[in-house]
This record gives sequence, structure tokens and C-alpha cells, in this order.
Amino acid sequence: GHGFGAQYAAALESLTRAFTAAGVDSAGVNGSALSQLRTNEAQFGPGWEQRQWVLDRDASGAALRPVLTPGTPMQSLNDTAQLAQWLRDNAAVVRTGHFDLPRALTGGAARETEAWSFRNQAGVDEPLRHAFAAQTCNGCHSSETDAARGFFHVDPFMPPGRGRLSGFLRDSQLPQRAQNLASLLAGGPPVATHLPALPQPVVQYDLSLVPSGDDTAPVALDARGRVLGNSPRGPWIWDGALHPIGTSALHATGFNPSGDVVGYTGKGSGRSAFVLRHGVVSFPGTLGGAMSLGNAIDPLARVAGDSLTGSGDYHGFLFANGSLSDLGTLGGSETMTAAINAQGQITGESQASDGSRHAFISGPGGLRDLGTLGGGFALGQAINDKGQVAGMSEMVPGDRKIHAFFHDGAVMHDLGALPGLPWTSAPGLNNAGVVVGNVYNKPDDGSSNYDTYPYVWRDGVMANLNERVPPSGVKLRTVLGINDAGQILCSDGQVGAGTAHAYLLVPR
Repeated sequence: GHGFGAQYAAALESLTRAFTAAGVDSAGVNGSALSQLRTNEAQFGPGWEQRQWVLDRDASGAALRPVLTPGTPMQSLNDTAQLAQWLRDNAAVVRTGHFDLPRALTGGAARETEAWSFRNQAGVDEPLRHAFAAQTCNGCHSSETDAARGFFHVDPFMPPGRGRLSGFLRDSQLPQRAQNLASLLAGGPPVATHLPALPQPVVQYDLSLVPSGDDTAPVALDARGRVLGNSPRGPWIWDGALHPIGTSALHATGFNPSGDVVGYTGKGSGRSAFVLRHGVVSFPGTLGGAMSLGNAIDPLARVAGDSLTGSGDYHGFLFANGSLSDLGTLGGSETMTAAINAQGQITGESQASDGSRHAFISGPGGLRDLGTLGGGFALGQAINDKGQVAGMSEMVPGDRKIHAFFHDGAVMHDLGALPGLPWTSAPGLNNAGVVVGNVYNKPDDGSSNYDTYPYVWRDGVMANLNERVPPSGVKLRTVLGINDAGQILCSDGQVGAGTAHAYLLVPR
């Protein structure tokens, strides 16, 4: 009976207090009408965990006591034959959106960032895995349901309005619950449950191996479809044939259409940036400290890199026409570079005066702060010739959940994640605004048993590139770049792997 505003809020608070206030239920424990509570905390172990509690009384008194987390298995059962067998046996009911998990499989906590995957178990296809995972506590609060900032369905960091609700709640659950309520009030049955839809297919690609050997690692892709990589014998460029360049002392990080290469020599704090042009190696030097790195080079051979300053701070630099210039910071002590476009604009991350680290884009007036997706960290990883930036950002201050972003020149957009893989990055972007990156679910325990996959994001849809290539037995794990022809460079090694085979994906 009230429009949104003060009267509505007062009426809603009165209704809520009817069951949340103390002493409102004489038959309840301690006179409370509350029966259960759900929490998300990091008090009982590493990482955030979701738990369920009940208000109970026994000889020792009234207390909230932990109980099993409904519908969510023990995390130790992830990717096990036992849980996969239960899924296969109950596939029909799981796909309907309603299942009762046996007590013997149910866990006492749901790890927030742990995904449900069955990469080593046969007979669990992606629709079945997704239908199951979306109904678990940690699956519902993750990429399975397009949760805001990777967790929330009502975003506490956004002002009131439609933008505060997750797509799952706004477009699926609220209409569905309204229909269900209307049907029940009319004496009808509950309406069917609609699980969140899986991403739809996008462009298909042909896949070819870059024959560079088993002890090499790809690094970058250029506009002509050539690939740069490293080996124990030195860097190489592949253009249909493999061409060794430089010596084993050089580690390449980027190149331009002219074949100019940047990178570094040495190791650790003794590294020095180099530029390789026309077969001649030169060294830009440093900003006063003992270390420098070359990270990227544009068509005019301008170099983006990093260096220690004389005071020991880590700053980004631009090397152009034989001169090294300090990019400065956003108010803090640190700046790191990642990419440079044809206009000489650089992106990376820089520390602000409050200690947080933001994505930036360089220009004649200094560094432009692109901000974050809400957390205390953001890194620009790729920049196109329009000045648009792709990268990755923390979603919530103090949390470690990372999502890829696309900054269109005015606004930073959250690209989300793929079902079951809650963290994303974006190291590639072309002039058409197509983003490529990596999606993964690295666990908090530091183990190497985790999934990484390359994705492509175009027309608002993110898709696993393994599902966009013909069946080949190859498992693509990392993406390294995309050019304006839509060609994508991937590898079969995890992010940062020392050796990996390079694969070139060509759009059909």
C-alpha cells in the first residue's frame, strides 16, 4: 500500500521486527522467532566459508549451533568418483533444479572460491555439472549464477536500484518467485524452477600448432599472426617457419610488427631491460636503481617498462627516441606497466595515495586513474588503439576474488567469469573490443591442482575457447593475445608455465 520511500521503509521494518526482535515468539528458544542463520566468514580456516547454524537449547543453554550446509557436499568430494556417481545416478532430478543431497555427502561448510568440477570423471557433462553447482551454496554465490562482484545477489557497494541486484536475482529468481507466489495464492502448484542459463556459443576457431619445440614457451602475437617465444637457446619468432633471434642471455616479453623485440637480461634484482632492433641489442638503462624490465613495444619502437628508482621505488617508464622518462604514480610509491598501444599510451597499475592500486592509462597530462571494480587492486593488462583497456580487478575490498574488466574509455565493466571458475584476467584486447583472457579457480591452499582455461569475450558473452575449436585432444589452458584479424594465441601450459606448446586459433 506504500510507494517506495520513508513510509514503505517503516512498514517493512515493522514487518521484519515481528520475527527478528527479541521475545516475539514465546514458544521459541529464548523467546526468539529466528530458527537458523547463515554466515560467510574466514574465522575457522583459510579462505571464506559459508555455514548454516540453528538456534537451539540444551542442558548448557541456548546457542547458535553449526549444522550441515544444505545441498552442498564436503569440499573433499570435488572431482571424486563418489560424487560423480551420485550425480550420474540422480541426473534427472538434479537437472530439474531440485535435489536432496544425502547426509553422508553433505559438508559443514561451503568454500566460497572453490568450484565444483569433474574434469577427471566421465559421464558428467557441462549442463549437468552446472545444474548441480548452481544449487550449492558456493555455486549460487559465484559465477554459476552471475553473482554481483562474484558473490553478492544484493550488492552492498552499489546504491539502491536495479543495478544493485545480480542478473540471476533480477532476471530469473524475482520473476520466478512472483509467479510461484501468484500460483500458490490461486491454489495452484508451484511453478517450475529455472536454473541460470549457460553462456551461448560464439565464433568458432580452427586450431593449429606452432611447431617451436618442447622446451619453449610462447609470449606474444602480432598483427601479422606471427608468434614470439623463448627457449633455452634464446628468443624466437615464428611466421610459418621458426627464426631464432638474439642469444640465450635474452628473455623476450614483447615485439612489434617490425620485428623489434623487448625484454630483459639477467635474473632477479640484476635484470636489465633490452631492445633488439635490426639485430642490434641496446639497453635503455634505469631510473636510477639497479634493475629494469622491458615489457612492451609499439610500432614506433617506443617501449613501456619498469625500473627501480634511486630511492628503491618501483616505477614504470617510457623509453622513446633514446630517452627514458618516469611515468610517475597516482599518489603512492609504485607504478607497473603492462602494455602500450600505437599512440604510445601505456596501461598497468599504480599505487594511489591511500595505498590501493588502480589501473591507469598514460597521457600527456600524466596518469589517468581508471579505478577498480570495487576492491583495492586493479591492473590494466591490454590496451587497444582507441585507448580502451582490459585487465583484472579485485571485486570487494580485502577479498581476493578477481574479475576481468573492460574499460570502454568512460566506464569499467565487469566481464564476470565462467561457471565453476570464479577468477578471471584479460591479457588481450583488439580494436574491435574483443577481449581474451584466462579463467581459473586456483585454491587458497597454494596447490597446483587447479583448472585454467582461455576465454574469449565478445558481444557481451564469455566462452571457453576449448569449446570453440574442433575436438583434437588438446587442452588449451592459457591465452596470450589477440590481433585485429581475430587470431588468438593460446598455450597448453598453466599461467606462467616455463614451457608450453603454442597454438594459433583462427576465426572461421
